[in-house]
Order: sequence, then C-alpha cells, then structure tokens
Amino acid sequence: TPLYSSAASDVYKRQVSELSALSKDYDATFILHDTRNDDTAKLAKALGMTDVPFYVLPDMILRGHIPQIVLPRYLK
Repeated sequence: TPLYSSAASDVYKRQVSELSALSKDYDATFILHDTRNDDTAKLAKALGMTDVPFYVLPDMILRGHIPQIVLPRYLK
C-alpha cells in the first residue's frame, strides 16, 4: 500500500511508526513515497492528490491521515 507524504512533517513520522506496527500485525507491505522527490510529486499530481498524506489501496484512495486504529478495516 503506497503512502504519499512529506518526510519533513511530524505526521509523516507518526505514520511511519504506525505503519511499521501495522505491517507486523497484518503482514502488510507499505511503500512510503516522499513527495519532495520530483517524480513522486508528479505522480501524486497525476492522481489528483495535492494534499498529503494519502493512501493508495487496490480499490480506493484514502485522503488524509488515517489513525492506526481505523486503517486495518481497509486492509482486509
């Protein structure tokens, strides 16, 4: 599950910690993309995502920070 965010933000740091825990609990793989990278920023723009963070799942895109307690419902 790709997550697009800016590595400079406190939200990003919290997300990394939460996603690391979820990866272990749900055997899920998360790929973090830093939107400070030009190619990543272009892809985010092409997806219509101008605000970070957002999550790209197989059947949907979730905008905004999703709390660790809520995100698992989207992983099943």
